[in-house]
Amino acid sequence: IKNYALSEQENKELFQLYYSTIQMVREIIAKYLNCSITGLDMKHFSIIIPLEEAAFYGEILSFALHKTFLMVQNYFNVTILTSVGSLCKSPFQIAQSYQDARQIASLATLEEPILFYDLLKEAAPDRNAFNLSLFKDGIVRAFDELDTKSLKEIFEEIISLFAANPIHYLQAMDAASNI
Repeated sequence: IKNYALSEQENKELFQLYYSTIQMVREIIAKYLNCSITGLDMKHFSIIIPLEEAAFYGEILSFALHKTFLMVQNYFNVTILTSVGSLCKSPFQIAQSYQDARQIASLATLEEPILFYDLLKEAAPDRNAFNLSLFKDGIVRAFDELDTKSLKEIFEEIISLFAANPIHYLQAMDAASNI
């Protein structure tokens, strides 16, 4: 990803900072918990942490994330704001947990940098969540029937929803990725 407002050198430095931050998060959090980290774009990444027991998971995660993010802040002067999705009992629930975390991500602040969906369900901004499944049948039908006119109308409706309801960059990326 390139930010054209920056010079080539500044873009390289930005990428190196992002990459180094993820590496440091991976190394530090591994001292506390087993995890997988996936970069999403130049500002976002996700962490999947398999837990053996659900008891006290909030305390365990909060401690590990606070320690990790404090080290990153001290070393790179990078502040990480995060949200934790709902607890999963099966790997098949990871996608829903990810969406749960995304719903509350905008509520994270410098004062409260780590948020848990299970504690904030009621405060989650459902109205800002984009649900592509509402368009799935029409998209599938348009593709199956090679109906470009219907497909264009569906995409125009999606575009108008995004234009009428300014939502987060990542939700638009999710929609585009899922199509």
